[in-house]
Amino acid sequence: MPGGRPLLFKTVEELQVRIEAYFASCWKEDPLGMEDPVMIKPFTIAGLAVFLNTSRQTLLNYEKNDKFFVTLKGAKDRIEAWAEEQLYRNTQVAGPIFNLKNNYSQWSDKQEHELSAPGGKPLAFNITITDPEKK
Repeated sequence: MPGGRPLLFKTVEELQVRIEAYFASCWKEDPLGMEDPVMIKPFTIAGLAVFLNTSRQTLLNYEKNDKFFVTLKGAKDRIEAWAEEQLYRNTQVAGPIFNLKNNYSQWSDKQEHELSAPGGKPLAFNITITDPEKK
C-alpha cells in the first residue's frame, strides 16, 4: 500500500489461518472429550477484528483488496449465517436482528420506492427536512 501502513497479513494463507483460529477461540472443548464443544462467545465481525489485532474498518479495507476478498467474504458469510441461525434457535432475537441489519446490507427495514410520471419517465424532486429546534 503506497504511502500507507504495511499490510498486517502478507498472504491469504496467513489470514485464513488466523481467521480459523478466531472461530476456534469461540469454543471450549471438553478436556476429556466426553461432551460436545460449548460456544463461549458468539461469532461477530468486531470479535474477528479484535482477534486479528485490527479494526472493523481495516477489515473492510482488506476486503476491497482482490487478494483478500474471498477469504474475508467467507469469514463474514460464516458470521452472518451463524447470526441468522440464532433467529430460529432463540426467543431473544433482538441482538441477532440488530447485528444483521447493521453489518449486512441485504438486511434492512428500509423500503425503496421508485416513482414515475405517465410514460415511465422517473420523477425528480428534492426534499429538505429541517429541524424545528434549530433556528
